[in-house]
Amino acid sequence: QNGSVTISSCTISGNTAAYGGGVHVNGGTVAISSSIISGNTAYNGGGVYFEGGTVAIASSTISGNTADYTPGGGGVYVSSGTVTITSSSIYGNTANTGGGGGGVYVQGGTVTISSCTISENSAGNWWQDDGGGVFVNGGMVTLSSCTISGNTAPNDGGGVYVQGGTVAISSCTISGNSAGNGPNVYVYGGTVCSWPTTLTDVDGKFNLPGTATHAASHATRIAVAASAHAAASITSTALAASALAAASITSTALATAAVASTATSAAAIWCLALTT
Repeated sequence: QNGSVTISSCTISGNTAAYGGGVHVNGGTVAISSSIISGNTAYNGGGVYFEGGTVAIASSTISGNTADYTPGGGGVYVSSGTVTITSSSIYGNTANTGGGGGGVYVQGGTVTISSCTISENSAGNWWQDDGGGVFVNGGMVTLSSCTISGNTAPNDGGGVYVQGGTVAISSCTISGNSAGNGPNVYVYGGTVCSWPTTLTDVDGKFNLPGTATHAASHATRIAVAASAHAAASITSTALAASALAAASITSTALATAAVASTATSAAAIWCLALTT
């Protein structure tokens, strides 16, 4: 729970636990580098489960792990704390029946994933399973210079599924994923902003130009001018509602900004800000 732990050049495999089949952290400071976490099984967080503390994972592989129960997180589950994952691969993990986030599931905390590959993960085999690559239900998540591809979900969001929290996507490639709805990205709630990445194959519980209104929620989908972006000094760590508000980029201003002509792509920065 406390103290400092360093795991370097290790292989953690073939383990079983209720939470965090390979690694479970609920406090302290943990550094994992040049290691392999594979073939582990748990109810949640088949590979690793974080519920506090400060964790840094670098140059490591999290693969072939399984989460057997809802909410999921086949490779990585983050409940709280500060987690940074860099230059690593998260692939071939599964969140089974009733779960989501085959690769990564974020319930809360601050999570930064940069220069990583999240691929070939699966959100189980039940029709309601979402988020083959990444499932975000809360917290603040930054995806930077990542490749998210080849992930699958039976229901929504093959690559990324957002149900809550704030998600910043910077210079990522999100393509070649598959799902019933929103093959690459599906937004059900929360706030999602992307730059300079152009997101494609996007769907969600919101209004898009030319589509019918969903009774329970609505959203403003916009393309923010580059000058507004620069004036706001919006970086990957500052892309929160407060940063947008400080730049006077409110929901009203967004509504009057340039709206993309199609339902699946936009230029410069674009945001989905949902209310339910």
